[in-house]
Amino acid sequence: MTGDPRLDDLKRLERDFATAMEQLYAVGNGLARLRHDVEGATSPTAPPQPVTQPPVAVTSHPGAPVPPIPQMPPVPGLGQPMPPMTSTPMMPPVAPWEHPAAWPPREPTNALSRWWRNESVITRVLGVAGAIVTLAGLVMLLVLAVQQQWFGPVPRVVLGALLALTLIGLSLRLRHRERAAGRSGHAALALAATGYAAAYLVVVAVTATYGWLPPVAGLALALLVVGSGLVIARRWDSQFLAVLLLLGAGLMVPSLVDHSSWVLSAFMVVLALGSWPVQLGRTWPWATLARVLPAALVVVVGALANQFHPAEPWAHVGVTTVLALGGLLLATLGRGHAVPATAIAEVAATATPLLVSLALTPMPWRTVLFLLAGVAFLGYAALGESQRWLPVGLTVPATGVGTLALLLAVVARSDGSRIGTGLLVLALIYTVVAALTRSRNVTGWALLVTVIALLTYLRHPFTVLVERSALDSDLGVTIVDSVVAVGLVVALAWLAHRMRAMSFAGRRVVGAASWVFGLVVATTGVVAAGVLVGRAMDAAPAGFRAGHALATILWMVAAAWLLILGLRRAKDSDLAVWLGLGLAAAAVAKLFVYDLAVLAGIWRVVAFIVVGLLLLATGAGYAKALDRARRSADPAPPPVPPSATEHSVGQGPPELP
Repeated sequence: MTGDPRLDDLKRLERDFATAMEQLYAVGNGLARLRHDVEGATSPTAPPQPVTQPPVAVTSHPGAPVPPIPQMPPVPGLGQPMPPMTSTPMMPPVAPWEHPAAWPPREPTNALSRWWRNESVITRVLGVAGAIVTLAGLVMLLVLAVQQQWFGPVPRVVLGALLALTLIGLSLRLRHRERAAGRSGHAALALAATGYAAAYLVVVAVTATYGWLPPVAGLALALLVVGSGLVIARRWDSQFLAVLLLLGAGLMVPSLVDHSSWVLSAFMVVLALGSWPVQLGRTWPWATLARVLPAALVVVVGALANQFHPAEPWAHVGVTTVLALGGLLLATLGRGHAVPATAIAEVAATATPLLVSLALTPMPWRTVLFLLAGVAFLGYAALGESQRWLPVGLTVPATGVGTLALLLAVVARSDGSRIGTGLLVLALIYTVVAALTRSRNVTGWALLVTVIALLTYLRHPFTVLVERSALDSDLGVTIVDSVVAVGLVVALAWLAHRMRAMSFAGRRVVGAASWVFGLVVATTGVVAAGVLVGRAMDAAPAGFRAGHALATILWMVAAAWLLILGLRRAKDSDLAVWLGLGLAAAAVAKLFVYDLAVLAGIWRVVAFIVVGLLLLATGAGYAKALDRARRSADPAPPPVPPSATEHSVGQGPPELP
């Protein structure tokens, strides 16, 4: 005991606190061991870590310093008598833990086992294989039975129809059972697709192979069959059923007919266009491809195979026209639900057979029909783009088909020497329209046509490069092509200036390319004109040399103009100066490399003297223009204030600062 009773009370409270903490940590360790024992039977876990007891310093020696007491949260009612303890427990009783009789088995984690346990994958693969094999067997029944003379046509058709009806009935019954069981598989879908495809093949055989039905009645019945099958696909909301039906019918139809005819192409058109309503309100891209791609392929092959029959080309023109117009109409109606890539494929696939069939018609109808097709597709694209009721996914392929039709019209109408002229005129029209409308779609196709036209023009510069080829060629066509090409180069520069999306660097590149190609075209035209003038004077070689001498002088004149222009325009001054210097260097190089070897007589002298004088005049003029530009750019000197020594009479001396 110490002298101060409060210190004795403090030590006693410290000992009681340390004892209470030891009991709490003991209870915590016991709970951890119990949890470990309970969970050890289910899954191995790490052993529980014992809770370490923080040291509590208790001072028992009198006179020793008292350790600091940790701050405790305030206790309500401190300093007041504690309420009496009740018998209510602090925690509710915990129910005893019971070990389960058996844990549920775990699913296998192997990827291979997951794959083969997937019912949809297995039934889909087996369904596709079964449909292919069954339809192939039906085709053999309808075709090989004829070749082997097994039995008559009536039993063949009856057996094929019974097989189709049986498959359709089994699919409906299986689908009903699946829905009653609360599941959905692909077995019923495969059976239904095979049944309806088989029924379609029976109708084709009855119409095209045996001739029992007229074509119109057969096409109507085929439309009814495929429509009913696709109604089932829409009702069951299955793209798989629609794709399997369309592919099975479309790919097996050509095997039923010995020779391709317009009737077979008509059945494919019915399959491609009549199956479209199933996609209303649904985004089924694979169904779109399945209905248009086989039809396009079969129709193209049929048109090529029957091009030598008198009536077949015109019949295929009618069939393919219906296919192309129907493809445009259906793509327009379904533009809100179509994927852009499938819309492009649909327009391109339905228009390709039309272009092929038009190419097989006799002249001059071929050119007229190509022009009509090109105008129709371009008008459709222009109207849709201007009124903004067509997406880009439809205007681009429509413009492409129209452009290709016009190119084919030019090639079909012109002979070998006039094709380049027609292509240059077409490129000029496209470029002007693109500059006026500022349409990216038209601009892209205009650049493509321009590249094709300029590539065909490049034969003219190589022709006038050698004297013998220049004297033996039809240079009247060269002059006409050169004039049109100059207009095309000017139109390209205007298009680059009108396009807002083109950057400043892009405009500079187009400008430089226009200058270079424009000078090549001008040189070709000048040399061709010189040869024609010399040919009229019975001096064609002299005209050839005169043309090349004038071309070199023309290069130097253009270089001088560009150099002077570079000092007057601040926007493209560096580009103009560089082009001028490069052109002057090219003119001098042509003098010493080409003109010195090819030209002879007075024209060689004229070329060297005139180009030399132009170089001297250009240098002097450039120096004067540069001096004027510098003086106009220097700011005027500021006005000089009156001198401090100047003052009016009668005034005193100036004040000192």
